[in-house]
Amino acid sequence: MEPIELTTYREADLYSDPVIFLACGHFYSVGSLDRHMDLRSAYEINEGGEIFEPKKFPTAEMKACPECRAPLRNIHRYNRIVNKALLSEATKRFMAHAGALQAKMVEDIEVWEKKLEDSTNEFAEQVNAQNAVLISKDAKIILYKKNAAQATRSVTEALAIVAEAEKPYSRVQR
Repeated sequence: MEPIELTTYREADLYSDPVIFLACGHFYSVGSLDRHMDLRSAYEINEGGEIFEPKKFPTAEMKACPECRAPLRNIHRYNRIVNKALLSEATKRFMAHAGALQAKMVEDIEVWEKKLEDSTNEFAEQVNAQNAVLISKDAKIILYKKNAAQATRSVTEALAIVAEAEKPYSRVQR
């Protein structure tokens, strides 16, 4: 990547390389900003510097004004790069959120598995005891089914939360 040109407005040749004024008040030539934004990573550019075809490009990072570090989000020429960077940031946040939900879901499943296992073992011990007091098999089976249903509901709710959070990303074509 070539460095940003440090020329004055008076020295700039606006016919060969126009100037872009940023929201922060700084300005740079199109060529300088194209290099700074790494425009060639997102587009096929001919030898004359004209954009003629978009191309698939890896995850972009949010770029900022070279002078004051203000984000460069409002320049239409670079929308594709900015949107890719915003999508990458949002995807990272979503993945962290989904990962936390998954960890909680795994903990919940372990608790429910333990309850179901304890219920099964308790039932088996009572049935196999020599001096077994008459137990209600139906009540134990109903309790087991209730615990299993609650475990299933817990997993279903967690999956619904992730699916709802994922909706905006499913509409984006990569």
